[in-house]
Amino acid sequence: ASALSQTHPHQPLGDAAAIIAQLQAVSFDWRDIHKHSFGFIAQDVEKILPAVVTTTGEGKAMSYLQLIPFLVRAVQQQQAEIAMLKAQASK
Repeated sequence: ASALSQTHPHQPLGDAAAIIAQLQAVSFDWRDIHKHSFGFIAQDVEKILPAVVTTTGEGKAMSYLQLIPFLVRAVQQQQAEIAMLKAQASK
């Protein structure tokens, strides 16, 4: 969480569900440690959410923690849509 007094300006995330829908979840094997993992390809995410990707000496890296607000907002959007559909169906 970030303190209101330490951040500016504050902007809603907008259509987070549409942003999340663009992300391609993948499974992959790390070459150096020979370990199977799951996640996203940083170069692909960078095209959609450049603020969550950084460039390091070893290549691209991403902050999965910065995806959480988008996931929460997407769930909120879906819940609102479900509530609206339930209300329409009960008429």
